[in-house]
Amino acid sequence: MCKISSILNLVLKHRCGGVLSLFVLIQGRVRLSQSGSDGHQVLIRIILPITLFGLITLAKAKTYPVGAQAVVDSCAVYWLKEEMMAFMKQMPQLGLNAIQIMSGTIQEMQE
Repeated sequence: MCKISSILNLVLKHRCGGVLSLFVLIQGRVRLSQSGSDGHQVLIRIILPITLFGLITLAKAKTYPVGAQAVVDSCAVYWLKEEMMAFMKQMPQLGLNAIQIMSGTIQEMQE
């Protein structure tokens, strides 16, 4: 486990290098936001404990235009993309679950 406030800025805000990890928030709250066309931050969602986020790392996306910031002291576990891909080869249900979570998030954002 790690303190999120430092790790998230390092990992999730890599707009050039892409996202390297995916996370499960264990405690705390994390704010996901995106810069609007006017430069102001737009709230995308608040991540609560036991929520998986950063799933875009499993796609071939090269950037993740959403930044993450701990709202309170927070902890998370995380896996590097390569580790999670290896897990999914061993347990295909993990990949199906990830697809369901991603599609749910997309539907939520369209509402």
